[in-house]
Amino acid sequence: MNSTKSIIALCSILAVVLVLVLIRRTSGYTSDKIIRPQTETSNITPILHPADKVHFSNSDTELYVEIVSTKEAITQGLSGRESLPADQGMLFDLGYDNTYPTFWMVGMNFDLDMLWIKDDTIVDITKNALAPAPGTLESQLPIYRPSVTAGQILEVNAGFVDEHQLKVGDTIEIISKN
Repeated sequence: MNSTKSIIALCSILAVVLVLVLIRRTSGYTSDKIIRPQTETSNITPILHPADKVHFSNSDTELYVEIVSTKEAITQGLSGRESLPADQGMLFDLGYDNTYPTFWMVGMNFDLDMLWIKDDTIVDITKNALAPAPGTLESQLPIYRPSVTAGQILEVNAGFVDEHQLKVGDTIEIISKN
């Protein structure tokens, strides 16, 4: 009798856990996830501050960046934009380094390279994160996450990392008038 009650209790717990996992998977939610909602592509223009640049230590490469640090701007990211100029990127500043941020490509219209940064050093690189094909369900989108903690993420056009021979361990310097 006790073993039957134990099995029923265990099955109930497993059912609750399964439901919670399915809810999180289908809603795109995890505790440290940066969620990018599906957005309309009209009326979205980059808000770039030309004085904001990133300089890479391995070369003379400089990139104009839009630095985003508010929850709303981080959530929106580059979603809904049609393209990104070759000499521009978006730098997400989370405000702290000890996290495993996760990104997905919901609402994206072009492929990206992601540089995961901690203490001004590239600590991981994700190359060629693909924009989803039309009609792809959010639950089918891959999740991108660094292998180590990071507090900043620099998104650039796919191919930028290879073109400029960037690698883990390279450092960046943010150049800004502000």
